[in-house]
Amino acid sequence: GRMQGAIGEAAEGQERGGRKVEVVTIEKAGQVAGCRVVYVAAVAEREVQALLQQGGAAVLTVASREGFGRQGGMVNLVPSGGRIGIELNPGAGERVGIRFSSRLLQLSRLVRTGVAP
Repeated sequence: GRMQGAIGEAAEGQERGGRKVEVVTIEKAGQVAGCRVVYVAAVAEREVQALLQQGGAAVLTVASREGFGRQGGMVNLVPSGGRIGIELNPGAGERVGIRFSSRLLQLSRLVRTGVAP
């Protein structure tokens, strides 16, 4: 989709900490090994669940899909009055050692896994 294309354009060829950023498309949850950030696009719901249930690795999970934060995703980009709003699930990040900055927390709507807004 549009969001996926924009992420690819923005990230491809960039460098972070001496490493080149590479954008890859994966089809199955098991392929995320080695990824630092995963943008969950139009995949089957069971694959989303499989991805979010994989524990251990510090992989930042990002999507733009209804209910993603409540499913256990960390960052959900949601359209809000012509802009993009951010839903954050800090607990999901903390489980794998990812902590969000206080600034980002202030700018976001906070959600918890399994809890309706």
